[in-house]
Amino acid sequence: MSIKVDYKGDTIAVKINEPRIEGKNNIFQTLVEDHDYPQDIDNLVFDLDAVNYVNSLGIAEFISIHRYFSSINEGKTKISFVNVDKKIATLFEMVELGNLSTIVPKK
Repeated sequence: MSIKVDYKGDTIAVKINEPRIEGKNNIFQTLVEDHDYPQDIDNLVFDLDAVNYVNSLGIAEFISIHRYFSSINEGKTKISFVNVDKKIATLFEMVELGNLSTIVPKK
């Protein structure tokens, strides 16, 4: 999986350069197990510009990431998905991922 993680101040920016997120992408592992972050991460931004498919395991992985950062930062971490394909944005809203995050569709 091609994931680029940039950490600056209170924000982690994650660019996913794969067309499919299927739960085997190791996004959680890349963010949590491969890095040490302070507890005051306020923003976690996923750039999904290259992504055109997300299955239920991929959604579960994003929920796990949300739970992890919420638990270490007392629920203060805001998660955003940017450059989201319109079909994926609709899917995120259907499974109420939009209640946990901000979703910005591609223009």
